[in-house]
Amino acid sequence: MDANRQSFEIAQHSILSTEKRVPTVAEVVQEYIDLLIRPSSGTTKTYQTMLDLHIRNIIGHVPVDKLDYRLIAHWVKSMMAKGKAPKTIHNVHGLISAAMNTAEMLGYIPRNPCRGVQLPGIEKGEDEAMFLAHAEFNLIMEGMGERYKAFTRFLVMTGTRIGEATAPTVTDVHTHASWLIQDGVPLFTISRRRGHVSTRTTEQVYGHLMAEALQAGADATERSITTFQR
Repeated sequence: MDANRQSFEIAQHSILSTEKRVPTVAEVVQEYIDLLIRPSSGTTKTYQTMLDLHIRNIIGHVPVDKLDYRLIAHWVKSMMAKGKAPKTIHNVHGLISAAMNTAEMLGYIPRNPCRGVQLPGIEKGEDEAMFLAHAEFNLIMEGMGERYKAFTRFLVMTGTRIGEATAPTVTDVHTHASWLIQDGVPLFTISRRRGHVSTRTTEQVYGHLMAEALQAGADATERSITTFQR
């Protein structure tokens, strides 16, 4: 009323016009996040990061009733072209789809447009993994541009994937885990750092590296027995 010179008619028209305005994709995703019941702080932060990094500046401006299969398919292809990991694409698509379910329930759209969209396949970790010896890693660092060295060291020493480096939520290990195994770190500890539910998953990915660690243990035992016999 104050903004419209106390005119109820003008104010009512303004309210109705605002209510009729279709929200954008970014606004709907934000509303979905805000409507979550008792979310953990980590969940809220992760969803907010997904919105800000992968949605807002790409399809966030699109009115939600204009978001269709074609636009989402183009979004998937753009994410792939940027080198985003299939897992990241799946996770962000899951957030968009959940938000569109909410939009459907709130009457913004008649149907969730995310249904049926083809996503990139998620390859198994053992197919993607490449394990470097310390000498091999040093050779890579020597030939690398100076501006990338600190970031690369961060990736290797923390085990974080490139796609997670800007907003890591769990510790992910490749080469990082292999070095821990060679240094005799217990498999249970590595499993927890990797975020695995059980050590069985860790064994499936890194089990082939255990032979060297077991041999080191056997050598240490032999040295101990030799010392005792003397």
